[in-house]
Amino acid sequence: MKNNVILGWSILLFLFISAPVSAQHKPFILVNSKKNANLFVSDKEAPVVQTAVSLLQSDINTITGKEPSVRSEDRKSSRNNVVIGTLGVSTTIDYLVKNRLLNVDSIRNGWEAFTLKVIEWRNTLTLVIVGSDSRGTAYGVLELSRILGVSPWHYFADMPVEKKKELILSDIDTTQKPSVQYRGVFLNDEDWGFMPWATETCDPHSAKGAIGPKAYEKVFELLLRLRANTLWPAMHECTVPFYLVKGNREMADRYGIVVGTSHCEPMMRCALGEWDKKKRGAYSYPDNRDNVLSFWRERLTELRKSDNIFTIGMRGLHDSMMEGVKTTGEYKGHLDKVIKDQRWLLSEN
Repeated sequence: MKNNVILGWSILLFLFISAPVSAQHKPFILVNSKKNANLFVSDKEAPVVQTAVSLLQSDINTITGKEPSVRSEDRKSSRNNVVIGTLGVSTTIDYLVKNRLLNVDSIRNGWEAFTLKVIEWRNTLTLVIVGSDSRGTAYGVLELSRILGVSPWHYFADMPVEKKKELILSDIDTTQKPSVQYRGVFLNDEDWGFMPWATETCDPHSAKGAIGPKAYEKVFELLLRLRANTLWPAMHECTVPFYLVKGNREMADRYGIVVGTSHCEPMMRCALGEWDKKKRGAYSYPDNRDNVLSFWRERLTELRKSDNIFTIGMRGLHDSMMEGVKTTGEYKGHLDKVIKDQRWLLSEN
């Protein structure tokens, strides 16, 4: 299979609770020989929602050969169409809720929850996709793709998409929410599979060891379609650290991915590849505290507008013991100070 690659993923969990509500039985025409439904979404929606809508648009085109138009939301022009929006962001969704045309009690104030249902509005049918937050809305959009027959694994597992001349939906009425708040993967031991594929096949023009946005976009799309929200990037010495490759941070933001780091890389820094000993001295908190704190502060400043899970604590480079300590007592004492400093840096930024 042309896209197969061993990713070496440690899976953290992809669990969703599905809670069907009363189904309606009137068919909704998404595509037939006479018309295509339009996709209405506010320009104010977060990038992850816009990304999901673009994927849905492409999926429908792949299935039918007809690409639906994406239009800015307009309460006067939304008949016979798909209305997509997040509570508190989409004026159309909020209008439908206010006027009791749409019940969102099951997702209100929820975490990444969504509802898909067909409602009757102005004597016609409208497919509504609404999320409790931006990722919830994006998951709802791509749940529609899944219903239409597009597998999340269409790329990495070469899952074929069945061609159809028309898309007529019935019994679309579902509410879903995650049972685990953060769900994702750790790209571990990338030396043997993912890094060579990313740099030699997916993006042969990339620098040596630089897993860049072209490769990560494929991973992020899979995660988004699987309703995962978290990634620990590849971090072995053979790989250029994630945030040193131009475009990686922006691509993660575009797909709504929360980026974290693994056990030995605190404060979103990959010290093995980012710490410059000639410039900063030893990677030793006991002997070089000011430079270590400055190293961490730089990344926090850079990521103020991104979603991250910050690992705290400290080891040496990669899996080695903290530098500058000799006994367990010294280690415990300095580690206590490290964590206090890290909490201070996080609150400051």
